[in-house]
Amino acid sequence: MYYSSLASLSLVICFIINNKLFRTGYSRELPKAKLEYRHFLHSLILFMVTDIAWGLLYEMHIIPLVYLDTIAYFASQALAVLFWTRFVVAYLDRNSFTDRILLDVGKVTFIFVVSCLVINIFTPIVFSFDENGIFLSLPIRYLFLIIQDVFFTVVALYTFRAYFKEAKNKRHQYRTIAVSGAVMAVFMTFQTFNPLLPFCVTGFLISTCLIHAFVAEEEAAEKAILLDGALKEAEKANAAKTVFLTNMSHEIRTPINVIMGMNEIIRQSSNDDKILSCTDNIRKSGTSLLSIIRDILDFTKIETGRMELVCEEYYLPDVIGDIYNLIRFRAEEKGLELRFEIDAKMPVRMKGDALRIKQVITNLLTNAVKYTEKGSVTFKATVLEKKENIAAIRVSVIDTGIGIKDEDKEKLLAPFERLDTNRTRTIAGTGVGLSITSALLRMMGSQLSVDSIYNAGSNFHFDVSQEIAENTPIGENWMDALTSYKYTDKAERRNFTSPDSHILIVDDTALNLQVICGLLEPTGIQIDTAESGAEGIDKFAAGSYDLVLLDYLMPHMNGIETLAKIKEEYPEKAATTPIISITANAVAGDRERMLEAGFTNYLSKPVVVGELMDMLIQFLPDEKVHLVAQASSEEVEEAKEDDELEGIPAKLLDIPWIDVKQGVEYCGTAETYMMALSMFTDHIDEKADLLEDCLTNDDLEMFIVTVHALKGSSLTLGMADFSAKSKELEFAGKRNDIEFIKEKIADYLDEFRGLKPVLQECSQ
Repeated sequence: MYYSSLASLSLVICFIINNKLFRTGYSRELPKAKLEYRHFLHSLILFMVTDIAWGLLYEMHIIPLVYLDTIAYFASQALAVLFWTRFVVAYLDRNSFTDRILLDVGKVTFIFVVSCLVINIFTPIVFSFDENGIFLSLPIRYLFLIIQDVFFTVVALYTFRAYFKEAKNKRHQYRTIAVSGAVMAVFMTFQTFNPLLPFCVTGFLISTCLIHAFVAEEEAAEKAILLDGALKEAEKANAAKTVFLTNMSHEIRTPINVIMGMNEIIRQSSNDDKILSCTDNIRKSGTSLLSIIRDILDFTKIETGRMELVCEEYYLPDVIGDIYNLIRFRAEEKGLELRFEIDAKMPVRMKGDALRIKQVITNLLTNAVKYTEKGSVTFKATVLEKKENIAAIRVSVIDTGIGIKDEDKEKLLAPFERLDTNRTRTIAGTGVGLSITSALLRMMGSQLSVDSIYNAGSNFHFDVSQEIAENTPIGENWMDALTSYKYTDKAERRNFTSPDSHILIVDDTALNLQVICGLLEPTGIQIDTAESGAEGIDKFAAGSYDLVLLDYLMPHMNGIETLAKIKEEYPEKAATTPIISITANAVAGDRERMLEAGFTNYLSKPVVVGELMDMLIQFLPDEKVHLVAQASSEEVEEAKEDDELEGIPAKLLDIPWIDVKQGVEYCGTAETYMMALSMFTDHIDEKADLLEDCLTNDDLEMFIVTVHALKGSSLTLGMADFSAKSKELEFAGKRNDIEFIKEKIADYLDEFRGLKPVLQECSQ
């Protein structure tokens, strides 16, 4: 009975530790090694079942059944040896001559054992029973057991050899397999010389436990591979999202830039304080909107915690004024009372990331106005404590709106989550504002808290510490400081001349160079241009410049590579010369990437006149910048009478697929626009031939750079449809979609070349 008990225990343990593999259906695709391993387990179970039956039948002395069971016992043992060999060979997967020899010998051994057992039914040569039912081992039994034992040993040694020679990445698994085979070989040896003791099943029991360790390691390795694959797929998806956002940022920013550009035109043509105040509010709102769009477009950067704060000194009345002007019109439209309660002890100047602080407060106030139908919205800023040069400030936004249910508060900061949709479905919004706000506050060492009563209102508040730059209190009359802040001061700063300044502009697109030169013409600045990184380096070396504008995406040598070369070859001159990056990509993080590369600052394209002028005033030597007073009202009236499209041929204005007015806004003047259009037209054949050569020579990089340049230059001229087609080809190049390019390029080039005669005729 003890014989059967030990075999039964082995069988139970085998089922328990391998149940997962047993539950895997044959219909599922399994690796060959795992399939062979399962075959081995099945043969092992058959062996254990026959071992259990042998002990029970032998004890009950049912000799005929014991006889048949013994045949099945030896056959299943030989089968287990065969499948173990097949598993080891499949797992090592070396496809060597030794593999084939082992498999062939395993088959021959199994056939030899089965043949002997069949013969034994008629003529005992392996085993027999005497008249008393005592089991007798015959010489052939010892022979094939020894053969199997030797074969087990050889396979174990073979695996050990692989462990030492070729399996550095799977050493633990190989070692486990080898030890398991060695254990089975040793116990089979014991079984050979002691047929009535359960040595063989004991060996299989120990080996089964060792094999369990092997299976666990294999499953862990498979999970690691799957996790690694999933991580790579996630990284690939994230990279694709980043590329998409990078490419889309320009398209989203363009209409905003147009709005701000038209606002600039209004400002330049008016001297009315009320109008200037409105244009000031538009400028501030547009700037804030662009900043928020940058954050939303690069939401992945917030998720991964890669956004950085920029600590700079700021003037508190300006920050409050920007927030007030952005929110008050929304509040007035809904008939809400807007209250600003500012602690008189607040320092007038502090250091911190004013842009992010404004973004946080603006998000909270915007939400408060959205979800409040009547009553008031209150913004409070209170000094909690001043210690040395640090001010601890509590900011609160209180409303009398719809409030938040207790069960919804946990979901409040989840991105893209809309609460109480039955009441808020008509309110526009993405649901990402509070998530961004919370992330920004965490970066500032703070957190967003909310107290809310459903149907009564909410109080969002946070505490933040800021370094004190000037401890003068803002006072009770902070509104006076706000209302005295006139945009005319900024306007005067943007009206300047600087004939003694000398700058270098590097851009591979001649049209872009022409546009920027046209925008800067009124300033009298001396301008040199270069159409490649290499030419830019040569001119930088030969000349003396007060500032350099360097395009990022250029063929052969991009802006970062050009800057690195300049810093390497001319370190002293580069250290004293502001070098500004210009790029058509405007995803949040580009500025940080450019600054990290060593650029002094960053401008996005299409270039906004005001941003360009502000950048020049900031970085050109003060002694070379001469501010120009505002024009008189009479001069403004005369300017208003001038037609902004004067000098544009009537035929050109009649072309439906070109927005001349938008092009003039981008180029600054009609004269500059016509020069840029002429330059674009003159280079059509050259650019078309270049694109064909790129495809012929498999030069995908140059193809991408060329269509990227055509995308920007055609958009600057007002050809939005052609720009969109160029963008399509650029995106296809970036994702290496050659089939799409081949499908579209013929029609694209036909259209591109077809522009030339039309533009030439209409420009005359």
